[in-house]
Amino acid sequence: MQKFRFLCSAIPFAIIFLGCVNEKYISSDFRKSNNNLNIGIIRPASKVDFIEEKNEFQVDDNLSEKAAEIVFHSITEMAGYQKSKEEILVDFTTLDAIYKELFNLENLLVQAPSRKDRNRLIKSYNLSETILNVIEENKVDQLIIAYQLGFTRTKPNYRTQIAKGFGVGILTLGVYTPLPIKSSSKIFAWTIDTKTKKIIFHNKNLLYIEPLNSKEISNQICDVFEGFYTYKSQNGSCFHY
Repeated sequence: MQKFRFLCSAIPFAIIFLGCVNEKYISSDFRKSNNNLNIGIIRPASKVDFIEEKNEFQVDDNLSEKAAEIVFHSITEMAGYQKSKEEILVDFTTLDAIYKELFNLENLLVQAPSRKDRNRLIKSYNLSETILNVIEENKVDQLIIAYQLGFTRTKPNYRTQIAKGFGVGILTLGVYTPLPIKSSSKIFAWTIDTKTKKIIFHNKNLLYIEPLNSKEISNQICDVFEGFYTYKSQNGSCFHY
């Protein structure tokens, strides 16, 4: 499906390679104890590249669609069982506009000099009518929006790249031995509050995991929403507020 190719074009280039610091924003207006909420979850988009030859990234629409499904179900689970959750489907034009808006804001956050400045930008940001209309039309208390970037390699490709890395290591007498990354998943998430019409939560998380491994993605989503919808026990188990 070509939609994943178009949607990924909304992301400023710098955000893909920069802004990898996992720095969450939680509004002071948020209350963890409030479980009587109707949460709308826009079905997310994922852009997953498949590497088969050399280090050539090719968008795989089939893998992207499967990954988006995993992200959606993981968010539904991690938002908590005591909250009413509703899948929200929007047309391509609306979804594209939403992602363009949020990633333009993300680009400003990447360029902000300090955490204080980033928090100020999010807190003062006025959402567009496009996003506010989605909230009003679906009559939800909170709206969750997410996007995933990821890639994976074939096993033969990964073995070949490891061998090349060791070859470089031998030639440089061990000074430099490049090792390939087998896969990755980077998830961006935003939660919008109906009453304040503001972003009350934002986070991004990059892990070198398989973007289609449902267990690993579930754990990543838990990390993304930790302190907001989720918390972890001392042994690392994930729970919901």
